Amino acid sequence: MNNKTHSSDCQITNVEFARGVVGDDPILAEDKPNIVVAGRSNAGKSSVINRLLGRQLARTSSTPGKTQEINFFSIDAAAYLVDLPGYGYAKLPAARAEKLRKQMIWYLARSGAPIKLLLLVLDVRRGSKGLDRDLLDIASGEGIPVVIVANKIDKCNQKERVAALRALAEDVTSHPETVKQVLPFSAIKGTGKDELCKIIKSIYAN
Repeated sequence: MNNKTHSSDCQITNVEFARGVVGDDPILAEDKPNIVVAGRSNAGKSSVINRLLGRQLARTSSTPGKTQEINFFSIDAAAYLVDLPGYGYAKLPAARAEKLRKQMIWYLARSGAPIKLLLLVLDVRRGSKGLDRDLLDIASGEGIPVVIVANKIDKCNQKERVAALRALAEDVTSHPETVKQVLPFSAIKGTGKDELCKIIKSIYAN
């Protein structure tokens, strides 16, 4: 097996943690495009971010629902990769879950941030549900394009992979004007990493 990284691979080379926000903040008024990553707690969102950026930046918590900041990472000094808190914890108290939902809705619909793309990380075997669908509805209403990052494709054999991707594509057909692509991805093996990097860089790199 050849694990060598070729020079032609897409790279986001300059990454810095900017800050975490929980409400109004001057960073929201900056003109740098916001590329947002959202997903359920068990969909592997943090692992996708870490694979994409090539380093351990997105933090996971052993305490469900503990991380509630919206984290901004400066990428190539030209844009922000925005990591929304994970959601969907079964044991998360209802009041905290509702606060988390309202926080994400506020950021996407009312913060005024220049959001150019939403990357919705889904477990390819599970499809979309609950807040996943709410976020798709919000993105549709706000005119935010969406790429579905169909993570954990490595958990499927070839037959399962074809069936899962077909089911997921059908699952999001209610938002054809919003969902631009369903991208097979593996945070473990790196499948789809180069293509996702190119999609992101197309937002800010000329």
